[in-house]
Amino acid sequence: MSEQADWRPALPRDVAPGERTADGEDDQEVRQLWRSAEALDPLEEEELRFWNMEPSSRSKEVIERNWLLSRILRRSAIINLAGNSHGWANTYTHAYEDVVIEWCCGEDPQYVKSKLLRSGLVVPPPGVTADPDPDFKHPETIYFGSGRAYVRRLSDCNITESVAERIRASIRERYSR
Repeated sequence: MSEQADWRPALPRDVAPGERTADGEDDQEVRQLWRSAEALDPLEEEELRFWNMEPSSRSKEVIERNWLLSRILRRSAIINLAGNSHGWANTYTHAYEDVVIEWCCGEDPQYVKSKLLRSGLVVPPPGVTADPDPDFKHPETIYFGSGRAYVRRLSDCNITESVAERIRASIRERYSR
């Protein structure tokens, strides 16, 4: 039995799974967040183990990182600014320590970063204090103690609209399973 066997996601539902809301929406968007509404599946459990390995899961560094990443997930409208040109932005991490939001053309990264900061992204929650920002600050980086988010736009874009549509279709298919 898994060490996370009793874990359950807290899903923002107004209706039971498979039912429709008053405006006709179903819970598809919520179901995309988790493979199972009841428990972690083995792949999610393995990911969680990696995210909590180093530093130890209760360390200040992990709390700061998790707070920043959790808040970014709740700012999808701002993150979507980065993907407006083609319908997506690349996101990835460096060894479970941060998040990178990256795109090839469109919005200026300083504009996206300023919108994130103005949204209260790095305002500490009650009872949490973050270490001050480092002396050296990279212009593409948002800091919350040891938590980091990189907001960057790559060089000029060479993607044609037909290539962009193929990529969008591939993304839709991959995430609609």
